[in-house]
Amino acid sequence: DIEIGTVGKFPAGMPQLPLAIASGRGADITVAHETQHSLSPGTYGVVTLLHKSELWLAEGIYTFASVKMDEDSKLLADPGGVDVRIVGRLWMDREAKIAPQGPCPEARNFTIFVADSDPVVRGKDGADAAKDPSIASTPVVVIGEEAHVHALLAAPHGTIWMADKARVKGAFAGFD
Repeated sequence: DIEIGTVGKFPAGMPQLPLAIASGRGADITVAHETQHSLSPGTYGVVTLLHKSELWLAEGIYTFASVKMDEDSKLLADPGGVDVRIVGRLWMDREAKIAPQGPCPEARNFTIFVADSDPVVRGKDGADAAKDPSIASTPVVVIGEEAHVHALLAAPHGTIWMADKARVKGAFAGFD
């Protein structure tokens, strides 16, 4: 029941939006059901977190082809600072969590840039979703029901979509 929109000017402390698209051409990472895995900075392919799994990111810069988080999975960042660059999409299922860790976690210690853009979806008459709201498109960032994000998240070329009861803390910038 809360309208979400522009609250103020783009904050000076928010990192610059990525204008260049990186490639996530490393190995794919799948964290199995109910397991924990840690990762070192680097370039990776598709990252998949299965039900109730956890992926711990050490301090540094990461590039992922895409990130898919199943129900109740967690993507957790070292308190020293983690920068994640996602070439494709970020998809979070119900009760998934993205957050920095530590005694006093701050959103500025976990930045996420999603470089992909929303696909152009055309209706029967050739109209696109931007001109006809009845045409559905797939958002670049999907934050599922009761999911939790505590980060600085930017999707400058796409839509950030949040389901009911999603909890977000930090700063979020999207094209739509």
